[in-house]
Amino acid sequence: MGMIIGGGSGGAIRLFAADPLGIDGANALIFGVGALFFCLSVATLWRIPRAGLGPDTPDHHGSAREVVAGLVDGFRHLMAHRPAWLAMAPRWSCDSATACSWRS
Repeated sequence: MGMIIGGGSGGAIRLFAADPLGIDGANALIFGVGALFFCLSVATLWRIPRAGLGPDTPDHHGSAREVVAGLVDGFRHLMAHRPAWLAMAPRWSCDSATACSWRS
């Protein structure tokens, strides 16, 4: 939702401010408005206590065996629910293609 609002407001600023300010001035205004909203979101989040963000349970650091068992259980769950599997498969293929395309 934030991307849609931010993109829409950035486009509107560029559309209406480009003539009087020029392209560089409109871009600077877009970055300034973005920085303002970022600072407002940080100020809002500072008011939330750390315990309010969760989790409510104490930390549990699982072993490698528990992590693998959880992944296998999740995979079995997805295989048992075909629509969920079909929804996740394109995402995984896109993520793995992106991860494999990174070069150092």
